[in-house]
Amino acid sequence: ENEPISNVEVTVNFGGVADSTYTDEYGDFSIKIRAPTVEGNYIARVSSTYEGFEAVVDIPIVVR
Repeated sequence: ENEPISNVEVTVNFGGVADSTYTDEYGDFSIKIRAPTVEGNYIARVSSTYEGFEAVVDIPIVVR
């Protein structure tokens, strides 16, 4: 219960560009995204599927 899961593919979609990576042995991942040059409110969608379960999270990003 609540154990980290390694080697799970995670996809981040931001500004119409998707990039994927895998979780490490601690269940962590890192993806670099380029911030827009135009001020505004944006959404980064993070998604992953593990053993048939899908998780999707929309993360608001504000550029000022």
